[in-house]
Amino acid sequence: MIFARDVFHHLPDPEHYFRIIKRTLKPNGIVAIIDHAPARGIGFVNLFKHFTPLETIQKTMEMAGYELSESFDFLLPEQTFTLWRRYDLMPEPSEQ
Repeated sequence: MIFARDVFHHLPDPEHYFRIIKRTLKPNGIVAIIDHAPARGIGFVNLFKHFTPLETIQKTMEMAGYELSESFDFLLPEQTFTLWRRYDLMPEPSEQ
């Protein structure tokens, strides 16, 4: 398992990052991602864009070769919490 909490929004190229770490996961390995959701009102999270919309995480992870396993909304009300599995049928891009 790879656990990334409040990291996604800091990655300059998250699709590349998760493609690289996918190589270290076993075939049924899981990536857990917890990140801030856009907040209501004015505060640290919104002022400093310290969040990633769930739709962006989903698109990025799918492009990196993962499929959504589970999504939770009851544990952390102001954050997204998703679990991702390798999608092993997707071919890896060639290394340059």
